Amino acid sequence: MVRRFAGHWEGDTLVVESQKLLRQDQLPRLRTKRCTRSSVFTRVGKDRIDLQLTIDDPHTFVRPWTIALPMRTTEGQLYEYACHEANVGLYDILEVARDEEKAAARKK
Repeated sequence: MVRRFAGHWEGDTLVVESQKLLRQDQLPRLRTKRCTRSSVFTRVGKDRIDLQLTIDDPHTFVRPWTIALPMRTTEGQLYEYACHEANVGLYDILEVARDEEKAAARKK
């Protein structure tokens, strides 16, 4: 599937327009050639960015719909969710690490 992105700044706001972005396994109903996604990132504070995401697919929906997601900074590394969803191995890795931490604390 061909993916098209276009981004531009409007003051302190980054606007990213996407076409044909969604894969079949993400949202199966949003696979038409006319489906577009608009992501608007606005910094509203030192540690906060607001994201407004609009999906427009006239083949699937009567009108575009928008969600708003406030995002805050986080400590440590940030991983893309898709890299870890249904990652059952990660649960085991973390469980072993927590057990090792508890054992080390008991030795002190």
